Amino acid sequence: MLGLVNRIIWSFREIAVSTRRHPGAALISVLTVAVSMSVLGFFLITLQNVGQLLHSVQDSMELVVFLEDDLEEAERHALFTRVERHIYTREVLYVSKQDARREFCRDEESRLLLESLEENPLPASLQVKLVEGLTGREKIEELVRYLKGLPGVEEVPYREELGRLFGLSNFAWWFSLGVGSLLFLATLVVVSSTISYSLSGRGQEVATLTLVGAGRGYITGPFLLEGLCLGFLGSLLAVSLVSSSWGFLSDHLQAAFGLEVLPFGRWLGFAITGLGLAVGLISGRMSLNKLSPGRTE
Repeated sequence: MLGLVNRIIWSFREIAVSTRRHPGAALISVLTVAVSMSVLGFFLITLQNVGQLLHSVQDSMELVVFLEDDLEEAERHALFTRVERHIYTREVLYVSKQDARREFCRDEESRLLLESLEENPLPASLQVKLVEGLTGREKIEELVRYLKGLPGVEEVPYREELGRLFGLSNFAWWFSLGVGSLLFLATLVVVSSTISYSLSGRGQEVATLTLVGAGRGYITGPFLLEGLCLGFLGSLLAVSLVSSSWGFLSDHLQAAFGLEVLPFGRWLGFAITGLGLAVGLISGRMSLNKLSPGRTE
């Protein structure tokens, strides 16, 4: 245990010496991590808000099932139960002919039109809300076919736009995942190259340690720890930049357009910091492999 503590202390001393010798390279590495992680952070929080918007739109969507006029109470109750128990159904609301008339008569012209008729032509209906997270046009159309096949159902209006909306949500998820993966890989390449370059001038140090028979831990420790430190400092700057900028931007969006914008969450700060640490660790390992590929395996 004492040997591990001494090794860590020695590694930090080596980092301090390296930073004093090459302050410009260390600063460039930290700033590169900060800028790259900031771009990734803005992408993640924008993706979160777009997902929230699509979710709220989907949550407001519903199917309307028009019922036959001569449906008995027991038949209506059985139909209601079957619709309510479907796996794609979250909530079902029964709207009677009288309720439909009251809703329709909120508009003055519509009220005058109904008053000119002897009977109420509006049918009773079921308003079907879909389960949260339901994606895929095929699932919506499957539910519509199921509802149309139930006894007592007169009609289930279905607009193609509803299916396209759920299809768009599914496409947006996979597209965002692809773009996010490419962005992360680009960030990894840029940051790793920068940090690796800042550490690459220490080849003489690795050669000396190898000649005196230093163990792998004494050789790899300072490099990996320095990469972690650079990644950590850069990610902290990125968290500060993204959180303050997004707070300013979200306030203006809410004031100008009335949009409900999700704030910069704690989870996003942890995600950016974790990514920065991971990139820093990978960069330290890459630089060490370039300097001494055979000795540190």
